[in-house]
Amino acid sequence: MVSGSADAKVRVYAVPSFQLVRVLEGHTRLVLSVALEGDRIVSGSWDNTVRLWDARSGDALHVLQGHSIWVLSVSLLGSEIVSGSADKSVRIWDAETGASTRVLFGTEAVRPIEDVLGGPATTAAAKEALQAALANGDP
Repeated sequence: MVSGSADAKVRVYAVPSFQLVRVLEGHTRLVLSVALEGDRIVSGSWDNTVRLWDARSGDALHVLQGHSIWVLSVSLLGSEIVSGSADKSVRIWDAETGASTRVLFGTEAVRPIEDVLGGPATTAAAKEALQAALANGDP
């Protein structure tokens, strides 16, 4: 289990004991959103960055920069990271390289997700997650 905090740290807990396993440091402002998938953690912060962490070692794998203001939501979708920001954008990142692969702006949320992506979403879960991210990034 992971949590983000106003002290700019991400905490990792063992389940079911809820004992603190490690504290991840790197963000410079409060952490607004975290997600855990397998051995990866992603966090979004008021410092406008998204960070990808190795859940086992606590190592920072990537610092993703591109949002111009607070990162409000993050999710991991296999090899992709999705982040939503108060800048009214949703960014999709390659989790392996840290490269930004797509930027969607709030006005694109009124179109079907398939039109925005240029084709059908690869899985129902991916479609649902992208629709949720677009909803979070839309005013």
